[in-house]
Amino acid sequence: MNATETRQYRTRLLDMRRQLVEAVEHVRTALSDGSVARGEISIVRTHMADSDSEGEDANLVVAQNEHELLEAVDAALQRIDDGTFGACEQCGREIAEPRLDALPYTPYCITCAERQQA
Repeated sequence: MNATETRQYRTRLLDMRRQLVEAVEHVRTALSDGSVARGEISIVRTHMADSDSEGEDANLVVAQNEHELLEAVDAALQRIDDGTFGACEQCGREIAEPRLDALPYTPYCITCAERQQA
């Protein structure tokens, strides 16, 4: 991978990171002040007795998933800094560009990722 491609991935990852931080903070704030996020734009305050526990559970799952994705993005940025970005952490082979285009934070080539899921 050349320096231009690496810079492009860094830019994409930094943009993803910014969006994820905003999303995690939005959900965290909604959960901590007793409101339930409705859609992406509005937050409607509800009385605790009226709150939908399934909705709150869904918000917790979303927050956890976004937090895990944020950690993956941070790890990818660290791999860029370390000079190992684009190499599979398991086998060491180059991760295919289409895979990195789809999941720029992935640490594994498709073969190793499929093995881990099996």
